[in-house]
Amino acid sequence: MNPDYEKQLEARVGRELKALGELEAPPAVARRVMHAIEQRTMAPWYRREWQAWPLSVRGASFIGLLAAFALVCFGSWRLVNFATLTPAARQVSGWFRLADSIWNAVSVLTNALGLAFRSLDPMVLIGSAAMLVLCYAICVGLGTVYWRLAYVRR
Repeated sequence: MNPDYEKQLEARVGRELKALGELEAPPAVARRVMHAIEQRTMAPWYRREWQAWPLSVRGASFIGLLAAFALVCFGSWRLVNFATLTPAARQVSGWFRLADSIWNAVSVLTNALGLAFRSLDPMVLIGSAAMLVLCYAICVGLGTVYWRLAYVRR
């Protein structure tokens, strides 16, 4: 577009908006908004956001969360070295080894498929995609026909 026209249009829209003056909200909307603001400030401290909690409660909750985190870290560190859990740990590590083997097999197959697609001619890929779209359209069309035949009113 013409930059001069855009500047003129912007100036004209600005003049029109300034000519409108201040708009006031309807009284019902203003009352509802003020009521919602009052309800938020009148809510108990534990229903507000964490930053609005009293400082002592925030400090206590923060210390409690730090203690819980330290307990989880220490517990997981001790759990690894716990002698009676060694058979269970072997079982769990076996599951992870199985998952790792499956992941490796899937990644090898994905790489092989990628290599196979890169070695194909683009026309073969386009023809295959067109055939898939055609087969999908035929299935949808036949499904529609069979549905209508099955539920036709006699």
